[in-house]
Amino acid sequence: MRRSTETWRAARTLAPLAMLTACAPADQEPVRTVAVIEIVLDDPRDRPDLLAILRRHAPASGLHVDASDSRALAAEQEAGVIPPAYRATFDAGVWYGAEDEEAVAFADDRVHRGRARVRFLRGVRPDRFRAYRDATLADLRRRWPHASVVPPPPSGDVSLTQDLAGARNGNAVQASAGERHGPGPSAPASSTQRH
Repeated sequence: MRRSTETWRAARTLAPLAMLTACAPADQEPVRTVAVIEIVLDDPRDRPDLLAILRRHAPASGLHVDASDSRALAAEQEAGVIPPAYRATFDAGVWYGAEDEEAVAFADDRVHRGRARVRFLRGVRPDRFRAYRDATLADLRRRWPHASVVPPPPSGDVSLTQDLAGARNGNAVQASAGERHGPGPSAPASSTQRH
């Protein structure tokens, strides 16, 4: 049974916080971000196309996609309790299991309005959803050939836009931003151009 829109919005907002606070450091690996691509949403067809691509390969992997509808997104825009930077115009999650037992990917434009970041998580069994991730990334690159690959920092979190520097083959986390993202070197992302 699918969650109601209100339950989905609450779960989507609270799930990352719950995962971070309830898990020991060793348990963080399944929710580590392993791939991120940023899609600029500047055409009216972009949002429905992005949602369709997220859904295209989901059934073959036993996944489903929950997405906020236009009413929920409009309510979020009008909500005074949500800071403007955190109000999304696109918000979807890819889940395994009828009761959303495992998060597989998230896509939203919170904090970077008009630029949806599609984040793929490592998962409990990393190879289980590799085919979904690879097929979905390939479709996203075909649809948006100038989409930016955003390298997940060593912490497994998502880089902030202001922390990225253009690189010949994508984006890289600026050295000055390293403290916000944890230890480890930052490397340019693979062969995708900046938009």
